[in-house]
Amino acid sequence: IDGLRHGLVRYRAALLIAALGAVFSPVGIYFAHQLPEKILMLLFSLLMVMVAARMLRRERKDQGPNDHGHANWGQKNCMLDQQTGRFSWTAKCTATLAALGAVTGVVSGLLGVGGGFLIVPAFKQLTDVQMRGIVATSLMVISLISAIGVIGAFHAGVRIDGVGIVFIISSIVGMLIGRKLSARVPARALQVGFASICLVVAAYMLFSANA
Repeated sequence: IDGLRHGLVRYRAALLIAALGAVFSPVGIYFAHQLPEKILMLLFSLLMVMVAARMLRRERKDQGPNDHGHANWGQKNCMLDQQTGRFSWTAKCTATLAALGAVTGVVSGLLGVGGGFLIVPAFKQLTDVQMRGIVATSLMVISLISAIGVIGAFHAGVRIDGVGIVFIISSIVGMLIGRKLSARVPARALQVGFASICLVVAAYMLFSANA
């Protein structure tokens, strides 16, 4: 909601990715039930390392018609229109975002990641959206996919206990604080911070898998 209010969310892209993610998530869930837990943890760790490496790479800073000047026109699969500031919905861009949604759905079902671990680095690699816009769009995708899961869980009789409610409220407060701080933190620092978290998670999962 905060991202939409500030015009940071690429909501059409988020809707497309979320729709494909919801469709392909059961595929990942199926394979998750076929693989041993140790293999899943190793795959999760490998994914985190790959994401961190992708985020730590520095891009060549060439001027172009985009909102942060890190790409020439046509250099990315999805480019922002210079006049409108919105995506130019070419066939290549649409196919790219649809594929991202499908992959996100499969990996989310397989490894239980919320989608942000894939969407953030993928958006940075494939589009010329600025980091704050990437995070806001990623949050919308996660919210949409999560809402479907929550509704399904409630329908199945799952209920949230007191600890869960405290956790949810604390997460919301933390997110609001993070949104305020993100406006003051350089984009590169956000990337390095995200990559560092990925590496810490990967190290913990590798330790747990071998424990």
